[in-house]
Amino acid sequence: MLTLEHGPIKVKHSERFLKWAEGYGGIALVPEGDLRRHLHAVVESVLAFHATMFERQIPGVFVETAILACDGVGGSCLELEPGRFFLGIFSGLINKLAAALASAELLCIAPDWAGKPGSDLGRVISRSIEADAEFRALAWLITRHEFVHLRFGHVGWLNSCVVHDENGSRIVGVTPLDRQTLEMDADSNATFDVAGDFLGLERISPTQFTLTEHGPYARERLLTRARVLGAAIYTHFRILEEESRVRWLPGMEQTNSRHPPTLVRFAITQSSVGTLALGLKPPQPGLVDDVLNSFIHGAVDRERFISATRGEEPVYSILAASCSKAVWRYQGHLIEHWRGLRRKLEPFVVGGFNLAPAQDWPDPPDDFCDP
Repeated sequence: MLTLEHGPIKVKHSERFLKWAEGYGGIALVPEGDLRRHLHAVVESVLAFHATMFERQIPGVFVETAILACDGVGGSCLELEPGRFFLGIFSGLINKLAAALASAELLCIAPDWAGKPGSDLGRVISRSIEADAEFRALAWLITRHEFVHLRFGHVGWLNSCVVHDENGSRIVGVTPLDRQTLEMDADSNATFDVAGDFLGLERISPTQFTLTEHGPYARERLLTRARVLGAAIYTHFRILEEESRVRWLPGMEQTNSRHPPTLVRFAITQSSVGTLALGLKPPQPGLVDDVLNSFIHGAVDRERFISATRGEEPVYSILAASCSKAVWRYQGHLIEHWRGLRRKLEPFVVGGFNLAPAQDWPDPPDDFCDP
């Protein structure tokens, strides 16, 4: 029995498709209301897994999790009291991601094969599996991002900066650049961890992985996963960009936000995926470029799908801008600020381990485009 979980509305009346599916024992079509409940259940299971893992690794720590009924597109992490934390993901983000993934699949299915003799109907099932894989990758990425805030001392340090007076409680001594640097740290560490798992790699040290698959098609499967990951991460940041009502490149001089510009955040994830591929042991010739190219191709495909469902022209310039010198330098600015902020965070790390060392960020390569 095949199950299409992501909006196969335009295929369910196709006799050719149903006849083809009989060879697999028939097909089950999940209504859209069930789809949303399914995706909420995925996030709940990922939250529960992280909470259990966190509590097992660090005795005496307790983590409460929940999906918060809210139209927002983010998450929240709090230290309720010493050793007791709360982590929540907003339902608005889950629902918007579900809509984006479902509409992309419908667009992929309908024009390519519906009613056309000789079409490859297997692509429908392949796309459904990819859509589910994308959402699961995002559920892990979003949850891991919030857990980085908890474990890497971000929440503890911010709590130490809270003062109470006659005007209430407020955080003092924390700049927007501090906040953006914390988000960079959460984005990069979450991407590095989740991408390694999603690409099917085995961690052999804190910064190195090795391939777990070998054979003539192992590289092809790895690059397919990289493409799916690129599409998933792009979808996430595309939604964040729209919700903030801020252009991808709002002017690099603007640093009054808690988060880096969305385009910079997307570039940070690219850098993390590239760092992961670069650390593969034994080294794989040409694999770093191939993985990054597949990652970008996935993002390009998703931009094409999202734009087409809205009757708009794709905005490929935002992807080109992710390789601009302005974005490169913005990342370098955050990495340089990490040097000083790292010392402030270390006393608040939960679980007693070392934070990532400060690294040099080179000047942008000559072949990078101008903004």
